[in-house]
Amino acid sequence: MLFGWLAAVGAVLAAIVWWFWPALTAFFGWRSKPEIPRAAECSNPNCVRCRQYKAVAQQAMVKLRCLLQEDRVSAVPKRLEEAVRRSTLTPKQPAPPSWQQPTLLHIHGLPSSPWWDTVPRRLDDLFRRLEASAAQIAEEATAAFEQQELVKSNDVPSGQWNAVYFCNQGILNTLLLKNCAAVSTLLKDFDDVIMTKSVFGNVFFSRIWPGTHVEPHCGPTNTRLRVHLGLQIPPGCSISVAGEIRTWAVGKCVCFDDSYLHSVSFPKTKSGQPCRIVLILDLWHPNLAPEEASMLQQLFSAAAVQHQ
Repeated sequence: MLFGWLAAVGAVLAAIVWWFWPALTAFFGWRSKPEIPRAAECSNPNCVRCRQYKAVAQQAMVKLRCLLQEDRVSAVPKRLEEAVRRSTLTPKQPAPPSWQQPTLLHIHGLPSSPWWDTVPRRLDDLFRRLEASAAQIAEEATAAFEQQELVKSNDVPSGQWNAVYFCNQGILNTLLLKNCAAVSTLLKDFDDVIMTKSVFGNVFFSRIWPGTHVEPHCGPTNTRLRVHLGLQIPPGCSISVAGEIRTWAVGKCVCFDDSYLHSVSFPKTKSGQPCRIVLILDLWHPNLAPEEASMLQQLFSAAAVQHQ
Protein backbone atom coordinates (compact mmCIF):
# COMPACT_ATOMS: atom_id res chain seq x y z
CA MET A 1 0.00 0.00 0.00
CA LEU A 2 2.85 2.36 0.90
CA PHE A 3 4.54 1.58 -2.42
CA GLY A 4 1.35 2.41 -4.32
CA TRP A 5 0.98 5.69 -2.44
CA LEU A 6 4.60 6.70 -3.23
CA ALA A 7 4.13 5.80 -6.89
CA ALA A 8 1.03 7.97 -7.10
CA VAL A 9 2.79 10.93 -5.45
CA GLY A 10 5.74 10.49 -7.81
CA ALA A 11 3.47 10.50 -10.83
CA VAL A 12 1.74 13.67 -9.66
CA LEU A 13 5.07 15.44 -9.03
CA ALA A 14 6.37 14.38 -12.43
CA ALA A 15 3.24 15.76 -14.09
CA ILE A 16 3.60 19.07 -12.22
CA VAL A 17 7.27 19.43 -13.23
CA TRP A 18 6.48 18.55 -16.84
CA TRP A 19 3.63 21.07 -16.96
CA PHE A 20 5.61 23.95 -15.44
CA TRP A 21 9.00 23.12 -17.02
CA PRO A 22 8.88 25.93 -19.66
CA ALA A 23 8.08 28.49 -16.96
CA LEU A 24 10.85 27.16 -14.70
CA THR A 25 13.47 27.29 -17.45
CA ALA A 26 12.47 30.83 -18.37
CA PHE A 27 12.48 32.00 -14.72
CA PHE A 28 15.87 30.51 -13.82
CA GLY A 29 17.48 31.13 -17.21
CA TRP A 30 18.06 27.43 -17.87
CA ARG A 31 18.76 26.59 -21.48
CA SER A 32 19.47 23.21 -22.99
CA LYS A 33 22.53 23.18 -25.23
CA PRO A 34 21.59 22.93 -28.91
CA GLU A 35 22.70 19.77 -30.63
CA ILE A 36 25.79 20.22 -32.79
CA PRO A 37 24.83 19.41 -36.39
CA ARG A 38 27.04 17.68 -38.91
CA ALA A 39 28.92 20.01 -41.26
CA ALA A 40 27.69 19.89 -44.86
CA GLU A 41 29.97 19.72 -47.90
CA CYS A 42 29.48 21.14 -51.38
CA SER A 43 30.11 19.37 -54.71
CA ASN A 44 32.35 22.05 -56.26
CA PRO A 45 35.60 20.22 -57.18
CA ASN A 46 37.59 23.47 -56.78
CA CYS A 47 36.34 24.28 -53.28
CA VAL A 48 39.18 24.57 -50.76
CA ARG A 49 36.83 23.99 -47.85
CA CYS A 50 35.22 20.79 -49.12
CA ARG A 51 37.33 19.19 -51.87
CA GLN A 52 40.81 20.67 -52.19
CA TYR A 53 41.88 20.89 -48.56
CA LYS A 54 44.18 17.84 -48.63
CA ALA A 55 45.99 18.95 -51.81
CA VAL A 56 46.34 22.52 -50.54
CA ALA A 57 47.69 21.31 -47.18
CA GLN A 58 50.23 19.06 -48.89
CA GLN A 59 51.46 21.90 -51.10
CA ALA A 60 51.80 24.16 -48.06
CA MET A 61 53.84 21.43 -46.36
CA VAL A 62 56.18 21.20 -49.36
CA LYS A 63 56.73 24.96 -49.28
CA LEU A 64 57.31 24.84 -45.53
CA ARG A 65 59.95 22.13 -45.88
CA CYS A 66 61.74 24.19 -48.53
CA LEU A 67 61.88 27.15 -46.16
CA LEU A 68 63.20 24.98 -43.35
CA GLN A 69 65.85 23.44 -45.61
CA GLU A 70 66.98 26.92 -46.58
CA ASP A 71 67.72 27.57 -42.88
CA ARG A 72 64.90 30.10 -42.73
CA VAL A 73 63.47 28.58 -39.56
CA SER A 74 63.23 31.98 -37.88
CA ALA A 75 61.05 33.20 -40.77
CA VAL A 76 58.35 30.62 -39.95
CA PRO A 77 56.36 31.39 -36.77
CA LYS A 78 56.27 28.30 -34.56
CA ARG A 79 52.50 28.04 -34.14
CA LEU A 80 52.05 28.40 -37.90
CA GLU A 81 54.56 25.62 -38.58
CA GLU A 82 52.75 23.35 -36.12
CA ALA A 83 49.37 24.14 -37.71
CA VAL A 84 50.62 23.33 -41.22
CA ARG A 85 52.07 20.02 -40.01
CA ARG A 86 48.78 19.11 -38.32
CA SER A 87 46.84 19.93 -41.48
CA THR A 88 48.54 17.08 -43.35
CA LEU A 89 47.89 14.45 -40.70
CA THR A 90 45.05 11.96 -40.96
CA PRO A 91 43.31 11.77 -37.57
CA LYS A 92 43.38 8.33 -35.95
CA GLN A 93 39.74 8.70 -35.01
CA PRO A 94 36.95 11.17 -35.76
CA ALA A 95 37.11 14.34 -33.70
CA PRO A 96 34.36 14.80 -31.11
CA PRO A 97 31.49 17.10 -32.15
CA SER A 98 32.46 20.74 -31.94
CA TRP A 99 30.98 24.01 -33.10
CA GLN A 100 34.38 25.03 -34.49
CA GLN A 101 35.55 22.69 -37.25
CA PRO A 102 37.94 24.39 -39.73
CA THR A 103 38.49 21.86 -42.50
CA LEU A 104 42.09 22.76 -43.38
CA LEU A 105 44.14 24.99 -41.08
CA HIS A 106 43.64 25.55 -37.37
CA ILE A 107 46.19 27.75 -35.60
CA HIS A 108 46.10 27.23 -31.84
CA GLY A 109 46.22 30.24 -29.59
CA LEU A 110 44.15 32.64 -31.68
CA PRO A 111 41.35 34.29 -29.68
CA SER A 112 38.15 32.54 -30.66
CA SER A 113 34.50 33.58 -30.60
CA PRO A 114 31.60 32.75 -32.93
CA TRP A 115 30.42 36.37 -33.11
CA TRP A 116 32.72 39.41 -33.08
CA ASP A 117 30.62 42.32 -31.84
CA THR A 118 33.72 44.25 -30.76
CA VAL A 119 36.67 44.49 -33.14
CA PRO A 120 40.02 46.33 -33.16
CA ARG A 121 40.22 49.90 -34.44
CA ARG A 122 41.40 49.01 -37.96
CA LEU A 123 38.47 46.63 -38.54
CA ASP A 124 36.07 49.12 -37.02
CA ASP A 125 37.30 51.73 -39.50
CA LEU A 126 36.59 49.29 -42.33
CA PHE A 127 33.09 48.59 -41.03
CA ARG A 128 32.34 52.30 -40.81
CA ARG A 129 33.48 52.80 -44.40
CA LEU A 130 31.41 49.85 -45.57
CA GLU A 131 28.30 51.16 -43.86
CA ALA A 132 28.85 54.67 -45.20
CA SER A 133 29.16 53.25 -48.74
CA ALA A 134 26.26 50.79 -48.43
CA ALA A 135 23.88 52.61 -50.79
CA GLN A 136 26.46 52.79 -53.60
CA ILE A 137 27.53 49.18 -52.99
CA ALA A 138 23.87 48.08 -53.22
CA GLU A 139 23.63 49.73 -56.65
CA GLU A 140 26.80 47.92 -57.72
CA ALA A 141 25.30 44.62 -56.52
CA THR A 142 22.16 45.16 -58.60
CA ALA A 143 24.24 45.85 -61.71
CA ALA A 144 26.55 42.89 -61.04
CA PHE A 145 23.71 40.36 -60.75
CA GLU A 146 22.35 41.55 -64.10
CA GLN A 147 25.53 40.19 -65.73
CA GLN A 148 24.52 36.54 -65.91
CA GLU A 149 27.99 35.37 -66.96
CA LEU A 150 29.31 36.51 -63.57
CA VAL A 151 26.65 34.80 -61.45
CA LYS A 152 27.70 31.54 -59.78
CA SER A 153 25.37 29.08 -58.05
CA ASN A 154 26.15 27.36 -54.76
CA ASP A 155 24.82 24.03 -53.50
CA VAL A 156 21.73 24.26 -51.30
CA PRO A 157 19.18 21.55 -50.41
CA SER A 158 16.32 23.93 -51.18
CA GLY A 159 15.92 27.30 -52.84
CA GLN A 160 18.68 29.19 -54.64
CA TRP A 161 21.95 30.80 -53.56
CA ASN A 162 23.91 32.94 -56.05
CA ALA A 163 27.20 34.79 -55.81
CA VAL A 164 29.21 37.30 -57.84
CA TYR A 165 32.90 37.21 -56.90
CA PHE A 166 35.35 40.09 -56.73
CA CYS A 167 37.83 37.64 -55.20
CA ASN A 168 37.32 33.88 -55.33
CA GLN A 169 39.81 31.86 -53.26
CA GLY A 170 42.49 34.50 -53.80
CA ILE A 171 41.83 35.15 -57.51
CA LEU A 172 40.72 38.72 -58.29
CA ASN A 173 38.20 39.64 -60.97
CA THR A 174 39.87 42.84 -62.13
CA LEU A 175 37.21 43.60 -64.75
CA LEU A 176 34.40 43.50 -62.20
CA LEU A 177 36.41 45.67 -59.82
CA LYS A 178 36.77 48.32 -62.53
CA ASN A 179 32.99 48.50 -62.77
CA CYS A 180 32.40 48.66 -59.01
CA ALA A 181 34.20 51.74 -57.73
CA ALA A 182 32.98 51.58 -54.13
CA VAL A 183 34.08 47.99 -53.53
CA SER A 184 37.31 48.48 -55.48
CA THR A 185 38.28 51.52 -53.40
CA LEU A 186 37.62 49.67 -50.15
CA LEU A 187 39.79 46.73 -51.23
CA LYS A 188 42.65 49.10 -52.03
CA ASP A 189 42.32 51.19 -48.87
CA PHE A 190 42.10 48.17 -46.57
CA ASP A 191 44.32 45.66 -48.37
CA ASP A 192 46.16 45.05 -45.09
CA VAL A 193 43.07 43.54 -43.45
CA ILE A 194 40.97 42.21 -46.34
CA MET A 195 42.17 38.73 -47.32
CA THR A 196 42.64 38.81 -51.11
CA LYS A 197 46.12 37.33 -51.57
CA SER A 198 45.48 33.89 -50.10
CA VAL A 199 43.45 30.87 -51.17
CA PHE A 200 41.41 31.47 -48.01
CA GLY A 201 40.25 34.91 -49.18
CA ASN A 202 36.89 35.75 -50.77
CA VAL A 203 34.98 38.95 -51.50
CA PHE A 204 31.58 38.59 -53.13
CA PHE A 205 27.96 39.60 -53.38
CA SER A 206 25.72 36.87 -51.96
CA ARG A 207 22.07 36.54 -52.97
CA ILE A 208 19.64 34.19 -51.24
CA TRP A 209 16.20 33.58 -52.71
CA PRO A 210 13.06 32.99 -50.61
CA GLY A 211 12.66 29.33 -49.69
CA THR A 212 16.42 28.79 -49.34
CA HIS A 213 18.20 26.94 -46.56
CA VAL A 214 22.01 26.91 -46.47
CA GLU A 215 23.07 23.88 -44.44
CA PRO A 216 25.46 24.20 -41.48
CA HIS A 217 29.05 24.38 -42.69
CA CYS A 218 32.47 25.58 -41.56
CA GLY A 219 35.15 27.63 -43.29
CA PRO A 220 38.58 26.12 -44.00
CA THR A 221 40.55 28.05 -41.37
CA ASN A 222 40.38 30.02 -38.15
CA THR A 223 42.88 32.58 -39.53
CA ARG A 224 40.08 34.72 -40.92
CA LEU A 225 36.94 36.51 -39.84
CA ARG A 226 34.00 37.06 -42.15
CA VAL A 227 31.97 40.26 -42.37
CA HIS A 228 28.53 40.66 -44.00
CA LEU A 229 27.27 44.08 -45.07
CA GLY A 230 23.47 44.09 -45.37
CA LEU A 231 22.31 45.47 -48.74
CA GLN A 232 18.78 44.09 -49.14
CA ILE A 233 17.31 42.38 -46.09
CA PRO A 234 13.69 41.17 -46.26
CA PRO A 235 11.86 40.10 -43.10
CA GLY A 236 12.25 36.47 -42.06
CA CYS A 237 15.83 35.73 -43.14
CA SER A 238 18.37 34.76 -40.49
CA ILE A 239 21.88 33.46 -39.90
CA SER A 240 22.94 31.04 -37.18
CA VAL A 241 26.54 30.81 -35.92
CA ALA A 242 27.38 28.17 -33.30
CA GLY A 243 23.67 27.83 -32.56
CA GLU A 244 23.04 31.56 -31.99
CA ILE A 245 20.52 33.01 -34.45
CA ARG A 246 20.70 36.61 -35.63
CA THR A 247 19.65 38.61 -38.66
CA TRP A 248 21.07 41.41 -40.78
CA ALA A 249 20.14 45.08 -41.16
CA VAL A 250 20.42 47.20 -44.28
CA GLY A 251 23.61 49.24 -44.22
CA LYS A 252 25.03 47.45 -41.16
CA CYS A 253 27.91 45.00 -40.74
CA VAL A 254 27.89 41.74 -38.81
CA CYS A 255 31.17 39.93 -38.14
CA PHE A 256 31.72 36.30 -37.18
CA ASP A 257 34.30 33.52 -37.26
CA ASP A 258 33.17 31.22 -40.07
CA SER A 259 35.32 28.33 -38.84
CA TYR A 260 32.33 27.80 -36.52
CA LEU A 261 29.32 25.95 -37.88
CA HIS A 262 26.99 28.47 -39.46
CA SER A 263 23.86 28.31 -41.60
CA VAL A 264 21.34 30.61 -43.27
CA SER A 265 17.56 30.30 -43.46
CA PHE A 266 15.06 32.27 -45.53
CA PRO A 267 11.58 30.69 -45.45
CA LYS A 268 9.20 31.51 -48.26
CA THR A 269 6.04 32.93 -46.72
CA LYS A 270 4.39 34.62 -49.70
CA SER A 271 4.88 35.24 -53.39
CA GLY A 272 6.84 38.27 -54.48
CA GLN A 273 9.31 38.27 -51.59
CA PRO A 274 12.57 40.06 -52.49
CA CYS A 275 15.94 38.31 -52.22
CA ARG A 276 18.38 38.75 -49.37
CA ILE A 277 21.61 40.37 -50.63
CA VAL A 278 24.80 41.01 -48.66
CA LEU A 279 28.41 41.84 -49.46
CA ILE A 280 30.78 39.28 -47.90
CA LEU A 281 34.45 39.93 -47.17
CA ASP A 282 37.05 37.67 -45.56
CA LEU A 283 39.44 39.45 -43.20
CA TRP A 284 42.70 38.43 -41.60
CA HIS A 285 42.22 37.44 -37.97
CA PRO A 286 43.23 40.59 -36.05
CA ASN A 287 45.45 38.63 -33.66
CA LEU A 288 47.68 37.25 -36.39
CA ALA A 289 51.09 38.94 -36.44
CA PRO A 290 51.93 40.66 -39.76
CA GLU A 291 54.71 38.13 -40.41
CA GLU A 292 52.21 35.30 -39.87
CA ALA A 293 49.77 36.75 -42.40
CA SER A 294 52.62 37.24 -44.86
CA MET A 295 53.78 33.65 -44.42
CA LEU A 296 50.21 32.35 -44.83
CA GLN A 297 49.96 34.19 -48.14
CA GLN A 298 53.14 32.47 -49.24
CA LEU A 299 52.22 28.98 -48.07
CA PHE A 300 48.54 29.15 -49.07
CA SER A 301 48.56 31.13 -52.30
CA ALA A 302 45.72 31.07 -54.82
CA ALA A 303 47.89 28.92 -57.11
CA ALA A 304 47.46 26.03 -54.64
CA VAL A 305 44.01 25.18 -56.03
CA GLN A 306 44.06 22.47 -58.69
CA HIS A 307 41.22 23.67 -60.93
CA GLN A 308 39.08 20.93 -62.46
